[in-house]
Amino acid sequence: MATCSICSHPEVDLINQAIVDGDALRDLGKEFHCSEDALWRHKQSHISKHVQPVHPAPVMVHSILAELASMRERARDVEDEALLNGDPNLILKAIREEARIIESLIKLASLVSDRDIAMRKEIVRLEKNPEWIALRYKLGMALKPYPEAFKAVKEVLRESGN
Repeated sequence: MATCSICSHPEVDLINQAIVDGDALRDLGKEFHCSEDALWRHKQSHISKHVQPVHPAPVMVHSILAELASMRERARDVEDEALLNGDPNLILKAIREEARIIESLIKLASLVSDRDIAMRKEIVRLEKNPEWIALRYKLGMALKPYPEAFKAVKEVLRESGN
């Protein structure tokens, strides 16, 4: 049985990583002085035995999610203060920032489990629901004269994820 010329290549580890990274076989052939056909055969028959694609570590994804959640919390604080102060421009800026953060959460959702994705979609649906946004605004305006009640309602909503 013939030996794979790529497996016996002195720079096999670099070749394997380049293949996994998606580098063009034609370019790799030129760089490492081997045939494109040999690289293709190696990729089909041997690459999974040596190198697995690198995916972001779940811990890293969850720490990014936690940071985004913290940013969203701060944006909500700004929105709540703007509601108390009756500053419509700041309210809109805070809502835009929340929307940007939610978009980032959606992009990251592809890196977490299906259950997490479904849960985040439900949260996003509620947060982007115009009726919910209007209700939050009305609650904030109604409670404006009562700062302690405002903070209590805000805390209850946060605890429930809304």
